[in-house]
Amino acid sequence: PSDDILLVDTTAGSITVNLPLAKNGRELWLVKIVAANTMTIVPAGADTISGAASVAVTIRWTSIHIKAIKGGWIILSRYL
Repeated sequence: PSDDILLVDTTAGSITVNLPLAKNGRELWLVKIVAANTMTIVPAGADTISGAASVAVTIRWTSIHIKAIKGGWIILSRYL
């Protein structure tokens, strides 16, 4: 609940990161640190991520910076 940077290791297989309910102002960085498999980010409940139900990342060292706003999460930046 207090982490703000999540390093996601997909060596053993694809990983789904289940986000908590968006609380206004919370920011998270998610980084896929392995080339193999997929990291999928899924918001809780009826929340979305920039209007989408999920975000899939397949490229190593891709980082996604998200921020909670009313009704979900927005992507502030995505680096490949």
